Amino acid sequence: MTESAITAMAAAGMSVSEPDTNIVMLTSPDEAVGKPLLDCHRARGVCGSRYGGGRIRFVLDAAVRDEDIARAARVIVECARRYLNGHTIEGERPGTVY
Repeated sequence: MTESAITAMAAAGMSVSEPDTNIVMLTSPDEAVGKPLLDCHRARGVCGSRYGGGRIRFVLDAAVRDEDIARAARVIVECARRYLNGHTIEGERPGTVY
């Protein structure tokens, strides 16, 4: 995970664990948006799982390229901006997958 991706995620309201392995843990300040966040990620091809306490777990495979990680980070940031702190796109209901 690049420093710029971590910075962007933090700016969107997520905290990111510095990965020691192929597992990346994100923590949302609002546990209630965990499912909508994951739905948003999945709708854009990024899969993770809820891990309790507002945490979302992502596991990287050896075949994942740097470009894929950068794309996943952009998706995570986009979704975080959509659902955290009550911000949604006008006319969108939180939790709606487009």
